[in-house]
Amino acid sequence: MTDLIEMAGQLQDDYARQRADLRVEAPWFGVFDAEVRGKKLRYRVGECRNMEYRIVDWRAPIAQPYYQTAPGEEFETDPKNGTARVEGVLDAKAAVFAERSVLTRVQVVDRAGKHALLATDGTFSLETGPKPPSSLEGLPSLAALLTPGQYALITRSRDRPVIIQGRAGSGKTSVALHRIAWLTYASEDPSAPPPIARERILVVMFNKALSTFVSSSLKELGMDGVVIDTFHGWALQRIRDAYVGKVEPTGGGAIEGHEVAVSIKKRLGTLRALDAFVAQQEKSFVTWLRGRLEPYRALDLVDRWDALTGPVIRRLQTLRREAREAMNTARGREAERRAEVGAVLDQASNRMRKYKEDLYKFLRSEALLAEYLPDVSPDDLATLAEYQQKLQSRDGKAKRPGPFVAWEDLGLLLRLIEVKNGGFPEKDDEERVSLYEHLVVDEAQDFGALDLQVLFGAVRDRRAITIVGDVNQKIMPAADFMGWSALAKELGVDGGEVARLEVAHRATQAIMDVADSVVGGDPTVGARAGRRPRYFQEASASAVFDRVLKLIDDHVARDEAAHLCVVCARRKDAEGLATLLTKVLDGVTEVRLGHNQQFVFGRGVTVTNYHQVKGLEFDAVIVVEPSAAHYPSTDNGRGALYTICTRARERLDLVGSAPATGLLDAAIASGALEMVGKSEIPAATFSEAEQEDPF
Repeated sequence: MTDLIEMAGQLQDDYARQRADLRVEAPWFGVFDAEVRGKKLRYRVGECRNMEYRIVDWRAPIAQPYYQTAPGEEFETDPKNGTARVEGVLDAKAAVFAERSVLTRVQVVDRAGKHALLATDGTFSLETGPKPPSSLEGLPSLAALLTPGQYALITRSRDRPVIIQGRAGSGKTSVALHRIAWLTYASEDPSAPPPIARERILVVMFNKALSTFVSSSLKELGMDGVVIDTFHGWALQRIRDAYVGKVEPTGGGAIEGHEVAVSIKKRLGTLRALDAFVAQQEKSFVTWLRGRLEPYRALDLVDRWDALTGPVIRRLQTLRREAREAMNTARGREAERRAEVGAVLDQASNRMRKYKEDLYKFLRSEALLAEYLPDVSPDDLATLAEYQQKLQSRDGKAKRPGPFVAWEDLGLLLRLIEVKNGGFPEKDDEERVSLYEHLVVDEAQDFGALDLQVLFGAVRDRRAITIVGDVNQKIMPAADFMGWSALAKELGVDGGEVARLEVAHRATQAIMDVADSVVGGDPTVGARAGRRPRYFQEASASAVFDRVLKLIDDHVARDEAAHLCVVCARRKDAEGLATLLTKVLDGVTEVRLGHNQQFVFGRGVTVTNYHQVKGLEFDAVIVVEPSAAHYPSTDNGRGALYTICTRARERLDLVGSAPATGLLDAAIASGALEMVGKSEIPAATFSEAEQEDPF
């Protein structure tokens, strides 16, 4: 133990000195000791490089032993992707936790095993309890805690996509974000692949709250500039960048036929029909172009069109550019003729970029849709056409739709833009078309097949894609996720290459036992120990509020720096509860409503609904009214309750006045969920006669 304490003290001295010398907040987050060419060397691993102090960037090959080598094992770094080859034997490694430049905790792995040391009043002692540090204070960089499996996925070759399915809290999102950091790393080796520009990376999240949370993580990784958004937020921005006109998305739920229309629009057959629509439009365009150019004896441009390849608008831009060049060199009547030819091509370009009008015409093309959706009835296709007419004619004119489209139309609109342009154009610079160099999709199970196909079209190479998800956390029943095998096939790899992350690093074993029982999946193995979750059965709604209040008081008293989340099923319930808690807890702790970008990730209490918490994590979670009405025994109900439970790192409590949902029966029966209050099991009582009368 003495050697460990001395090591921790030495690390503290080095950390403080190098922090001052280098004038950085965190000079490194980990170290490893190795014997290299007969010498005992200590390497420090961080997010910058300084060879004077032997600090290496975690993305450089020399950092590989820290992540993938066990003490006592030999290692050999890869000379192709960074520095020269280094060979040696790893002796020990350690991750450090710091708070205000002072080390508070050191996790050491040596040949004798794993050890944790805590700092108290400037001295270190061996940690005896299992409690990890708070989620708000004292944590090292996420890069310090990557497992060998996670590190292998992060640094996987660029020649294939990375597809990961994994348990809640297994680090799927962390892997995706750190892979971005690895891809943007500028190696000193001139033979290494060039780094990807941050602004050419697209990260698509499930909701605004999660994208806000991930944005902060990217800043910690030095990844400012990466494009991060929800699918609809990103799609709308790209559409507005490309479309000369007004586009306003709306729900459309008040229009008759909404559900039928949504179900048809989300089908992959609709996407194939859209591609066919563009092909038909191109044929019609060539016929139109021939007729318009014939009076100007310019049919050679039609021949030129036939010789060109590529997306329709790109070919049209080539024709226009060549026509302008010819006009600039012409004189007299020839110049006039060339000018009229240019006007024809300008008109063609303007018409070809009327994407919103294209959408209106396409979704009312019943015969075309029937060809690609043979199992959809003619009545439903007629309903779709009528629905779209009512939706897009609002505030419009004859033969010209108004500004409104449905939210589910954004994917189709963007697909039109992709297919016609081969990428994303800028309306102010039509010659400029861009694609992303890497795509990350988080929570893929809640993206429909059509939306995923649109996203795949946004990246230059389908090998440059990272996708993560967990079907147990699926909470959007309308999203027809294609499945992992189909996803792998779509991206050109074998289904066996879908990686799995099984170990839950976020929640305790006790919390995962309850969550796993909700979905009926294989039990989690290897999570850390923790307190058993509790279910409080109360007699009334007011008693539920009182219990929630007491639980919050208990959590704040236990750890005033903790972030506690109170989860309701519906947004309106969360709003009402947040208002009441704010009044009662004024001066005790901060209470805030969490919704979309309004999420604040810090100490206090966040009240929200279950749609908002996907991908997030909290020190403790209180679930309000987990009844069958809110969480039925359906795939959607299971996914919602599983997602909520697995947001908790340390403590999970459920409080309700109505009977608990049947999804909790197994956890209650097994004792994984402790029942507090009213028991569902009747007490065994006996009459006086029963007690006296022998059988």
